[in-house]
Amino acid sequence: MSFAATAAISIPNVETYVFHTVAAISLSFLQWEARGKPPEPWVQSLNLPDLSFDSCFTDEFFNFFKFQHSLTSTASGRLINSSVSIEDIFLQHLRQEPNWQGQKVFAIGPLNPVINIKPRMTTSRCLQWLDEQPLASVVYVAFGTTTSFSQEQVGEIKNGLVSSGQRFILMCRDADLGDIFAGGNSVEKCDEIEEVGGGVVVRGWAPQLEILSHSSMAAFMSHCGWNSCMESLSLGVPVLAWPMHSDQPWNAVLLTEILKVGILVREWKKRNELVTKETVKDLVLKIVVGDEGKKMRERAVEIKDSLREAMSEAGASKIEFDSFIAHITRS
Repeated sequence: MSFAATAAISIPNVETYVFHTVAAISLSFLQWEARGKPPEPWVQSLNLPDLSFDSCFTDEFFNFFKFQHSLTSTASGRLINSSVSIEDIFLQHLRQEPNWQGQKVFAIGPLNPVINIKPRMTTSRCLQWLDEQPLASVVYVAFGTTTSFSQEQVGEIKNGLVSSGQRFILMCRDADLGDIFAGGNSVEKCDEIEEVGGGVVVRGWAPQLEILSHSSMAAFMSHCGWNSCMESLSLGVPVLAWPMHSDQPWNAVLLTEILKVGILVREWKKRNELVTKETVKDLVLKIVVGDEGKKMRERAVEIKDSLREAMSEAGASKIEFDSFIAHITRS
């Protein structure tokens, strides 16, 4: 809907603000890449893996993306679903971004609930099953609604989870045929809800926030969509990061390289390779019962607490949101 920004400037006394649904890290590197990747200190200090947006988007989508951004050059400011507690360096950069000069940046996230998430009175088998599991013992595996796997890959994931001997919830549903690099004919149709090995396979919808907030959660194997990342971070759950496309590889970098609350399932340069059941098994064991996983859960709890603090009355995100309201209601 970025076209609205160009139409609005013709109306007297109207300002436009852009709401970004992606992380500050991806916005920062997108702008930096658009400027030709100049040697800037904030980039060099991070020492991050080389990752190009050309490999994350199809040409068609990337061109659409850039066109949408070009329509917002006259905006007065930007709202970002993030917080200084997790993306301070990137938010600082965006506030100095040459392409955004004169535009205010407000970090008002996380926008998902971060406290008082309690299981509803529900017949959800997921929650009933979770209630019977020990503390920090379950891996939740879900890849959003726009990712589809081959039958072979789904089999490797399922067999790896079972052979790990750990408890799990595997979301296995018809996606939107959303593999943007494939022809869309590889979607796997799983059985209805069933118990497999030490876990549960679910086809259809599941209450993700309530699952992630459950005390039995040990880790989240995720495609690293930004909403899922924010939910896991704000609920203190470490991530087995398996990005698929778009901004997801950058989100995975934030989780694994900067915040240190995630383990990468597969290097981005190997994104077209099969992830074997042995790899899935090893990673699940590492994050559930290994020392590295224990440290990540401790770190994830620290980040959860910092995000809750940010959303409190005197917290950074609440102050930024109040500042935005004060700015747009000024006389």
